[in-house]
Amino acid sequence: MLDCEVCGRSDANVDCIIEGTKLRVCSNCSKLGKIVYIEQPPLPRSAKKSASTEFELELVDDYAEQIKKARAKLRLNIGELAAAVGEKESYLDGIENERTIPTEKTARKLERYLRIKLLEEVAVAGVPKSGAKRKADVTLGDIVDVKKEGK
Repeated sequence: MLDCEVCGRSDANVDCIIEGTKLRVCSNCSKLGKIVYIEQPPLPRSAKKSASTEFELELVDDYAEQIKKARAKLRLNIGELAAAVGEKESYLDGIENERTIPTEKTARKLERYLRIKLLEEVAVAGVPKSGAKRKADVTLGDIVDVKKEGK
């Protein structure tokens, strides 16, 4: 695992855009920006779906509407739901109004409590082998050919 570029924790597994900059952060710091990619821990061999296909968790498009409907069905106000799942009321309000994207941890809590499906596995085509560079690992120095003055 890498260190979080915001707080320094050693479990950074989220690529997140914070203040216009893409950073590798922990799940706590991912709340500060927009999540671009969540690296999942490797599955045990017996649990893998296919040897050549990799999967990524993705938030469903209508997550806010699903949360609102499920909360209304249980006749809960936003404060009661926040207390039940251990999150701030303002954070859940932001999620319901699509101002905030829930972290995987929060989405899992909401899924369990509201009995809805917010995360789905999506097959990722063309994922490089673990030793190869991901597209995001390419640096400017890998691309730019610097010409020296006088040559």
